[in-house]
Amino acid sequence: PEDFKNEVIPKNILMIGPTGCGKTEIARRISLLSEAPFVKVEATKFTEVGFHGRDVDHIIRDLVEMAIKLVKKLQGERLRPQAATHAEERLLAAMIGTNAAESKQQWLESLRNGELDDREIDVDVPADGDSNPSSVQSDQSN
Repeated sequence: PEDFKNEVIPKNILMIGPTGCGKTEIARRISLLSEAPFVKVEATKFTEVGFHGRDVDHIIRDLVEMAIKLVKKLQGERLRPQAATHAEERLLAAMIGTNAAESKQQWLESLRNGELDDREIDVDVPADGDSNPSSVQSDQSN
């Protein structure tokens, strides 16, 4: 969270301790709390030649990949309720049409209670991400 990020100053933390004392776990938990990517790198192989060349590129690439995964996860969690609402609207439009506003609430309750789970709905998902409800078809045979 933004208010917590300001509390972690300085941005770099150096932890020294014997193997198995929990340095990595502390760093991992701090990264979770601050919503920052976390990559564990074994630094002992770099001590003889230093940090340069292809090895550092690999570390940076791993860190960027972790950051991308973290942002995708956070955005997915943030958008999940909105996506669920849109999915329900598309399903209802396929089953009852767009003009049946008076029975829409009853159908929505049935959908949320699982009473409509045995129905099959065919959904055409366009490549451009268009969310036109008219592209949803209902199979009323069930």
